[in-house]
Amino acid sequence: MKLQSATIKNVKAVGPQGITLNLADDIVMAIGPNGVGKSSVLSGLRMFFEGTVPPRHEFHRYRTDKEHAAEITVTFHRLNEQDKAYNRVREEVYTDEAGEDVWTLTLRFYIDEDGRETREALVGEEKRALSEEEYQQMKTLFDSAHMQWITVPAREAVCEGKQSPFSQLFDMFRTWNPERPNTEMAEDLNHQLYEMMGVPDVLSVKPLWEGTKDFTLLPEREEDLFLNPRYQSHGVQRAVFFALLREYGDVVPRSRAEPGVQNMLLIEDPEMYMDPQMERTISNTLFYLAEEAGVQVVSTTHSAVFVRALEKPRSLIRLSRGEDEELQSFQVTEDVFAHESEEEEKEHRLRAVREFSPEVSALFFARRVVLVEGATEIVVLQRAAQLLGRFDYGVSLINCHGRGNIPMFQEVLNHFDTSYVVVHDLERQNPHEGLNQHILNLLDGDESRRFYHDPHLDAELGVYDSPKWLDGYEIVTQLKNEQRLESVLGDLVTFVFGE
Repeated sequence: MKLQSATIKNVKAVGPQGITLNLADDIVMAIGPNGVGKSSVLSGLRMFFEGTVPPRHEFHRYRTDKEHAAEITVTFHRLNEQDKAYNRVREEVYTDEAGEDVWTLTLRFYIDEDGRETREALVGEEKRALSEEEYQQMKTLFDSAHMQWITVPAREAVCEGKQSPFSQLFDMFRTWNPERPNTEMAEDLNHQLYEMMGVPDVLSVKPLWEGTKDFTLLPEREEDLFLNPRYQSHGVQRAVFFALLREYGDVVPRSRAEPGVQNMLLIEDPEMYMDPQMERTISNTLFYLAEEAGVQVVSTTHSAVFVRALEKPRSLIRLSRGEDEELQSFQVTEDVFAHESEEEEKEHRLRAVREFSPEVSALFFARRVVLVEGATEIVVLQRAAQLLGRFDYGVSLINCHGRGNIPMFQEVLNHFDTSYVVVHDLERQNPHEGLNQHILNLLDGDESRRFYHDPHLDAELGVYDSPKWLDGYEIVTQLKNEQRLESVLGDLVTFVFGE
């Protein structure tokens, strides 16, 4: 049994309009600016699995009455016969539009007029109200024997206490292999730490005694210095946690990850306290767990390393605020190049993977995205904006490595409903011919979203020496000294960065 989708309403930053997550790929990365409400997604799912009325600060705008009840609806799919037979679930199973057997559970939390904390449980397509006894029977599906879930908050130590994420993961790990000696597990953790941190003999994990999960960490050079993980830095604690998570993904057999026992990881900003190399390792681990180890992952992130727009487009959900400040979400349901022929898709995907580095993936976090042809445009625009006092760090300039690649980037951005503008050269073509017209078509014919040079920027500025980006930098500086920068590049800078 796995989560197919989850709809969350009136939880923290999520208002009554709600947001829906599609977990078709078993992993979701929620992105968006600081404070937009990404952690509200994790809070809603945690609230659902705990099944208890949350504290007042977790209600939307602190409204706790019935009219503004926090509401989480989860649809489950990939049900086996054991799932369907469990505690009357079969009675609530229905067939969705795709012809798959699913069942749905809605939980509503509020405080009634008498101040009583109230939980309502509604089940099935018709949202039949459950008695307390029926709900408790169904809730056992989310307990350790059937579905183990772990929350990894960004602000708390992951190794602190008996209910810490590390302790929960350790327990989950041991359910698959309870006979495995701790000494053997410690050796494997040491190997994983070495693989993640890339430095041998920095940390060693050793069990205090058999039958305990209270490991110690010690620098290899300090044989007599034993340190419990909870006394280490957050970075070290997270390294140990993700090392154990990697080991879990390596040893859990695929046959045991089938529906019936489902594990879920809710993780806030996995890149916290990690260096860039470890970020990549952790990203690979999370996607591997979703693909191979039967773990569903819901995560928030501010790191482009965790964005896989081309390989796993459905894993990305982007949160933003509309003009009315209401929370909006966008998540695609198909591949970027799904409607192309096999050969076209292969060619497009190879080019896209080559061009879409993590730095380019950062465009999904930008307030404004500008596609340009190359490095010269980026250097010229940034230098000119700085000298004119209009530079804005919220504007992301994306190097498309040539005019011919711009449409590919446009297709990806259009697919993810991401706003952008384009700066390109005409290359002695009519603005409404050939590639120039194709670029405009992908902008929905909106001329206000593109700025072009005739024939090209290099000719307008007199950039001829190599490297051209350095020549462009010096020419912009010279224009400033001659007090001609505004007249030559002012309109372009305004188009890109605003007034």
